[in-house]
Amino acid sequence: MRELRRPEKLNFELPKPNWLQWLLFAPALALAAGQLAAWSGYWWIGGRVQAAAEEGARAALAGQDPATQEALARRAAARRLPGDDLAQASRVTVHRRPDGLLVQVSYDASDRWIQVLRPVLPTPPRTVIKTAVAPMP
Repeated sequence: MRELRRPEKLNFELPKPNWLQWLLFAPALALAAGQLAAWSGYWWIGGRVQAAAEEGARAALAGQDPATQEALARRAAARRLPGDDLAQASRVTVHRRPDGLLVQVSYDASDRWIQVLRPVLPTPPRTVIKTAVAPMP
């Protein structure tokens, strides 16, 4: 009969990274962190613009004619956007549809900090366009 032996303990120590590995890894880590920050900022701005579009659609329902509806939608969207620079950089349009009013808010984000990495990596789109529909009663 064969004799069973206990296997020897293996040493699984990972090698310690040297300076060359860190030199190669650090720029990739920095670019990945920059991309994460840029896309997070894009989604934050997109959420704010979407909220402005929804608020503008609710306010546009109170208007009787298209000019009043557009003015109400602009005022409500500008109130919802944070800061004067966002309100000035946005364009609000109101379209009448058979099922309700469609409010579209376009925001130009080309001068925002999320576009810093544009020459190096793919960044979010320069224009954020969000729409909301308010059903006609």
